[in-house]
Amino acid sequence: MDKLAVFVEGQTEQVFVERLIFAIAGSRNIHVDTVQAFGGRLQPRVFVEVEATRPDPAKRFYVIIYDCMGDSRVLSDVRENYDNLVAQGFKDIIALRDVFPRPATDIPTIRSDFDFYVQKQPFLPLLALAVMEIESWFIGEHTHFGRYDNRLTDSVVNGQLGYDPSTVDLEGIAAPVSDLRRVYAFVGKGYSKSRSHVERTVDHLDYARFYMDLVGRLSDLANLISHINGFLS
Repeated sequence: MDKLAVFVEGQTEQVFVERLIFAIAGSRNIHVDTVQAFGGRLQPRVFVEVEATRPDPAKRFYVIIYDCMGDSRVLSDVRENYDNLVAQGFKDIIALRDVFPRPATDIPTIRSDFDFYVQKQPFLPLLALAVMEIESWFIGEHTHFGRYDNRLTDSVVNGQLGYDPSTVDLEGIAAPVSDLRRVYAFVGKGYSKSRSHVERTVDHLDYARFYMDLVGRLSDLANLISHINGFLS
């Protein structure tokens, strides 16, 4: 069984990346578990099962998603778990986090810190950054708005956002969560980081558009999908 570990900063990224993996791989030949971090600093750091069952040995691929409960813990959790994962036979690690609340000018520092501090043998983990927040990727998959609510036509969405999500520089969106919330509010819906709100959004996304279209606009998404494809090949 080939094994991949994915470290994400929070619940939104966990839900999205799980859906993305299943969209790319299908569900017949892959098993995905999710664990969530608790503790740190004054208490021992532990990961508790959120959605985890005994993997089916008949399936070729196994993925475990670590919800690190904060962007600042992604790098340290990768470092602290790297050797144990290697000992368990994991062949790859992906780290997915956003940049907010740090400014975009900190992106080179975030990348260089990861490259400097993370272990590189027997394999180098991938860092994928959602700039500024992963909700910019959701906005980029702009066809989801009409499925979310048929009143959210292109003209309405563009008017609420103040830009055209099909052409805008997605990494230049300063406050993606606020923008997404403003569009949904037009039809009386809210958006928060709650699981129900996140799932309501990600369940309307067209994942084929992420790996057929948005990879050309988002280099980190392209790297993420390429890494997942490499693991599954």
